[in-house]
Amino acid sequence: MPSNDDVVPERELCDTRHLQESDWQHLGRLRALVAADADVAQVIVMLDDIGRGARNGVVVAIEAEVRGLYGIEPSTRHRYVPKERFAGLDASQLRHLVLARVDALRPGTCHVPEAVYCVHVHAVEFEGEVVAVREIAGKDWDYSLFETTADPLGHFVEIEYGSHATYSVVKRIASEDSELLAGGALDVDEIDRLVDRYR
Repeated sequence: MPSNDDVVPERELCDTRHLQESDWQHLGRLRALVAADADVAQVIVMLDDIGRGARNGVVVAIEAEVRGLYGIEPSTRHRYVPKERFAGLDASQLRHLVLARVDALRPGTCHVPEAVYCVHVHAVEFEGEVVAVREIAGKDWDYSLFETTADPLGHFVEIEYGSHATYSVVKRIASEDSELLAGGALDVDEIDRLVDRYR
């Protein structure tokens, strides 16, 4: 298993100039809970305490890290998972990385370690049924291609419409196209053309 020394997060520029005093206090309370290895119920109470109104993106990003660390899912279709480069780390190592991200925040602009967690779709709804899937390809603001995780193997595409994905539609991929995808022989351009047939 890799250690924290083996996995060095990249640094990213962060602008905290618009954080209010209440944002800094909230981040401090979240950091204290993570550092104390608080139980998930305490973390949920803290996250609910601030509410769901408009907040600074820095606060939302740190909350997402904490949700990922504690396995608090954003929805029934999505879950937070460690980025691929961090996937082999244990819970204490992930906690250390999340804390390092919070600790690097400074007033103004600062460089902080990259996010540890990302959102993955793990289910799609099709004809009233929830289907367990894993994403195998996609283009931001255009489409996501999924493979079912159960037998028989099948594929779905979620096509996004409108400016910045105003809405999306999930469609089942026909069996002959699904066989092509399962074979893994299609390149990115061929997958794009296949998806275009379902628009």
